[in-house]
Amino acid sequence: MDIAALNPLDRLVAAGQVPHRARLPFVLGVEGVGRAGAQRYVVHGCGVGLSRAGTVSETVAVPRGALVRVPSGVSDEHAAMVGVSLATAVGVLGLADLKAGHTALVLGASGVVGASLCSLLHARGIDVTGQVRSVEHGAAVEANGASVVVADAAERLVAAGGVRYDAVLDSLGGEWTSAAIEVAAPRGRVVCYGSSSGPETRLVTAQLYRKALTLAGYGGVGQESRVLRRHIREALDALVAGHLRPVIGHRYPLADAASAWEAMAGPRTGKVLVDISARR
Repeated sequence: MDIAALNPLDRLVAAGQVPHRARLPFVLGVEGVGRAGAQRYVVHGCGVGLSRAGTVSETVAVPRGALVRVPSGVSDEHAAMVGVSLATAVGVLGLADLKAGHTALVLGASGVVGASLCSLLHARGIDVTGQVRSVEHGAAVEANGASVVVADAAERLVAAGGVRYDAVLDSLGGEWTSAAIEVAAPRGRVVCYGSSSGPETRLVTAQLYRKALTLAGYGGVGQESRVLRRHIREALDALVAGHLRPVIGHRYPLADAASAWEAMAGPRTGKVLVDISARR
C-alpha cells in the first residue's frame, strides 16, 4: 500500500459495531491506493478492512475484485479516498435522480462527501445549496459551486423557509432527517447516507405520502462488488475531468498512525490519510 484513508466506518469496525469474521489482531482500513508492479490501484471492497485485513499496512492481499486501476492524472492522495468518500458521492447522486435545472440541498456540505456532492451536482447543471453550521465553512462550499445556507440546528433550516428542494441529500441523520422531509418539494427525494448527528429521527408519515416523497438510503457496505466498482470508476473519471476537488486534511506517516486514529475522533476538515510509502 502507498496511502490509506481513514473513515468513520473504521471506528465502527474497531468498536465491534460492524459484524465481521476477522480474528484479532486485525488491521483496519477499508480503502486506499497501492501498487502491483508499476500499476496503481484503488483498493476497496470484497471485505477489505471488514472480513479481511485492511489497508493500513505496508502490504495487503486482496481479491482482484477489490482493485480498480487508477488513471494517470489522479494523484495518490485523491485515489486513496475514492473507494468510500468519492464513490459514496457518486452513488448518492445516482439515487437522487436529478437533471439539469433541478434543485438540491446537501446537508453537511463541508464534509468530504458533502463537498464532493456539491461539485458533482454543480457540474451537472443542478442548482445546489449546501448546509453548513457556521459562516467559516461557507467559502469552501461556495468554491464547489453551491449556494450556502447557514443552520447550526435542524429547526433553523426549517425556519429559513421559502425554498423547497427536488432532492435533499442527508449525511447527518437525527433531527436533520425530519427537517429534510420538511424542506423537500412535492414528489422530491430524500437520500440518507449517514447519521453523524444521531441514528434516530421522528418521521411525520403524512408528509411522506401527501408530498409523494421518495425516501432512499445509500450505504457502501451493502453494495454489490460490481456496483462499487462502477461508482469508483465514475469517481475517478470525475477527478480526471476536474469535477471533483476533494480536500485533504491531515496526512500522517504509518509510524504515527495512532495520531491519525485520534484525529478521526474529533472535528476535522478534509480526509485523514496514513502515508505508508513514507516508511520505505
